[in-house]
Amino acid sequence: GNEFYLRKQLHNQLQDMVGNLRVYCRVRPPNDHELQEDGDGPPAVTAADGSNLLVTDASNERAGPKHFEFDVVYSPESSQEDVFRDTEPLMT
Repeated sequence: GNEFYLRKQLHNQLQDMVGNLRVYCRVRPPNDHELQEDGDGPPAVTAADGSNLLVTDASNERAGPKHFEFDVVYSPESSQEDVFRDTEPLMT
């Protein structure tokens, strides 16, 4: 009984310290049509690392990739379990 309320109180204090808004991005794998269209070219969307996303416009080769930063970026290889494991503590 009491442990639940203490845990919730500690969770709320942690949320207040780091902010309540989290932005997660999950990059899906390319579908068959995209694989045929793009061939061996780079994917339009790349999970650069755990918090950065690169978007490349194949029709404008002179422009470099656009960079976006999130709290967490999941690569196409990430599973639904990975996403749930990381977001479950935020669901109260």
